[in-house]
Amino acid sequence: MFGRTFLSVNRKADLKSTITRSLGAAGRFLLPPTCLACGGAGRVVPAGPAADGRTALDLCERCERDLPQAAPVDLRVGPWSRVVAPFRYAFPVDAWVCALKFEHELAAGRLLGLLLAAARRAQPGPLPDLVLPVPLHRARLAERGFNQAAVIAQHAARALARPCAPRALERCRATAEQSHLRGAARAGNVVGAFRARPGQALGGLHVALVDDVLTTGSTAREATRVLCAAGAAAVELWVPARAAPPRDSGAVDLIEQDADENRHADVVVVLERAQARRGLPPANLPLLPGEK
Repeated sequence: MFGRTFLSVNRKADLKSTITRSLGAAGRFLLPPTCLACGGAGRVVPAGPAADGRTALDLCERCERDLPQAAPVDLRVGPWSRVVAPFRYAFPVDAWVCALKFEHELAAGRLLGLLLAAARRAQPGPLPDLVLPVPLHRARLAERGFNQAAVIAQHAARALARPCAPRALERCRATAEQSHLRGAARAGNVVGAFRARPGQALGGLHVALVDDVLTTGSTAREATRVLCAAGAAAVELWVPARAAPPRDSGAVDLIEQDADENRHADVVVVLERAQARRGLPPANLPLLPGEK
């Protein structure tokens, strides 16, 4: 299993992965991939739906076997035709998500995208016609400089030889950080936040919507509603990581985690049946141990 003293995602690994992508076979020979979990040697693996190419993977076989696997998602909880969420939001996947999101570690984004593509490739059925990320509002994009979901989506789409449309969906209303909100406030926060870009043809297409972490699903549900209203025939949800309820939390319903700007895992109580049963609005729910 992983130790906490592992060589975390770092600028050196980021540089190696970027150069490797640029130089192709020569880069793989001169600058071999580095495992982002243990710091050891990565490996070169088959790439593409037909496995007719090779790509560098910044992950060794042993660390890949030890990644925290997620249980299948119950499709009854959302409007998606399929949910691809291969990993639990736990170490080291959570560290990679945070490194990409808050430190612009592109090597982590590339690894997450390749792992996501591999998980979808292993599932039956035709691949989507189009891959698109959950967008950031232009103000947030200007502040952060990039969209972490778009980085993951582009690498996943390239590995599956699918077109990626990073601007097909627009965030037309600035919203509060979802990681700062609890329960039903998350759903209300994103209502009306998205629109299909004018001129973007989605009619009849089977699309994949990509985000970094699945928590309550509020953001993905609203984005999916907009895509379907714009004519998408089916929407798959792809996320590398799915938040999992901590054990022995004492929560009445589902407890989920999300990464905030301070790289913490905020505890979020998801109110669905619990609100009716207890008669409490979200703001009045008792905080769990460790919540602030």
